[in-house]
Amino acid sequence: MTKAGGSGSEDGGGLVEKIASLNAENGVVIYSKSWCPFCSQAKAIFDGLDTQYFALELDEIEEGPDVQEALQELTGVRTVPQVFVKGEFIGGCDDTKEALARGDLQKLVAKL
Repeated sequence: MTKAGGSGSEDGGGLVEKIASLNAENGVVIYSKSWCPFCSQAKAIFDGLDTQYFALELDEIEEGPDVQEALQELTGVRTVPQVFVKGEFIGGCDDTKEALARGDLQKLVAKL
């Protein structure tokens, strides 16, 4: 995701569209920060399910803060990780763990 300079507020809608597009192109997308232990736990869940995912490390890209702002607009949540399966917002680490415990996550990824 690239955008011209500026504060990011004028391109917030564009980033929301790019996020939606990224989510549509990948079965599982995890918006993450490389140093975050909760993000690592969420990724480990999908590793354990032998499910491919696309992790966008917000701390490693220039527009990371803008993407995080756009995610907040989209989901109402500011924290990471933010996990999407088949374009649907699953939630954060705890939500992903709960979906795994219920068996819901396995059903979702089986359809990928």
